[in-house]
Amino acid sequence: MPKHLAQIALVNLLPAIWARIEMLMFRDVCAAVQLSGDRRAEVR
Repeated sequence: MPKHLAQIALVNLLPAIWARIEMLMFRDVCAAVQLSGDRRAEVR
């Protein structure tokens, strides 16, 4: 029974953890794109 409850808790937590990871990755990608854009502006 505890194993079953742990499984339910894990399934409920996974989307929240994934959303947080996705948000962090998205922010990193945005920062990288902004940096490369700034570099291109400097090169010109």
